[in-house]
Amino acid sequence: MDILRLCLTPQALAFAALLTFASGAHVHAEGPESDQPAPLPSVAETIDKARLLLAIGDFDEVLPMLRAHREAGSDDTDLFFLLGLASAGKVQHLQVPAPERQALLDEAVSAFGEVLDARPDYVRARIELATTFFLMEDDQTARRHFELALAEELPSWVAEHIRLFLAKMDDRRR
Repeated sequence: MDILRLCLTPQALAFAALLTFASGAHVHAEGPESDQPAPLPSVAETIDKARLLLAIGDFDEVLPMLRAHREAGSDDTDLFFLLGLASAGKVQHLQVPAPERQALLDEAVSAFGEVLDARPDYVRARIELATTFFLMEDDQTARRHFELALAEELPSWVAEHIRLFLAKMDDRRR
């Protein structure tokens, strides 16, 4: 009897199943419980990884990482800032269905709002918040935040960028 036929006999298949089951049970007994969530990496590790993922536009991987820390009670403003960037960025760079789009924009507003509550002088967060309101077509709120940002000392190219948003809002109003 050749080896291939020997491997296909009912006894050989039963023996292979027994070995597979036994080794699986052994691994499971030593491993973590399947219903236990894996521990979160540190906030610093998550922020570093999130920056890299945002740089390549991998919003679907970065959002759950950042949300997990927020849900775990983190109050890190850098983490919230990145969460806002990721939420608004997904809307800006990917086709997103309307309900998800609104949820992402709401999440971005919330995240940038938390940053500004803790650090009201964080101009970049204010500009990103204004941009998010622009995406929501809440031009009155967007304009207020853009104008607050313009009152600060900004590089000329940033101020010009803000003026372009203001002009687009004026065009939408007409």
